Amino acid sequence: MFTRYMVNREQNTKYFALKLHELMQRTGTTQVVLAKNIGVVQQVISQYLHQTAYPKIEVLLRLAAYFRVSLYELTGIEKLKDYEKKPTPELSKMDQELLEAYNKLADDDPRKDMIDHILLGIKKSEQ
Repeated sequence: MFTRYMVNREQNTKYFALKLHELMQRTGTTQVVLAKNIGVVQQVISQYLHQTAYPKIEVLLRLAAYFRVSLYELTGIEKLKDYEKKPTPELSKMDQELLEAYNKLADDDPRKDMIDHILLGIKKSEQ
């Protein structure tokens, strides 16, 4: 079973901005230089530092590589105090049977693609 964690976005964004500022100061890196090295424009770095934007995982990975730190250190996720642990609900017998049937399908089976597409649509409609 998977355990899901809810992260306080505001707190995470603030931690990231402070950590990014600290790493930039420690290495003497300017916004312009950093932006060029990770493939974004300088304004994006400014938005990160002013907590008006949060990078996608691809950018986080480039930042972590650039500064030679872990994603955990860069994002502070393991240090956040307000994780809300939500237990995964028990599956009904029918849900278990559906999951088993889905897992038996080959990755290239078009039925699996159709199910994935339906689930993605459901997720988008819930947001």
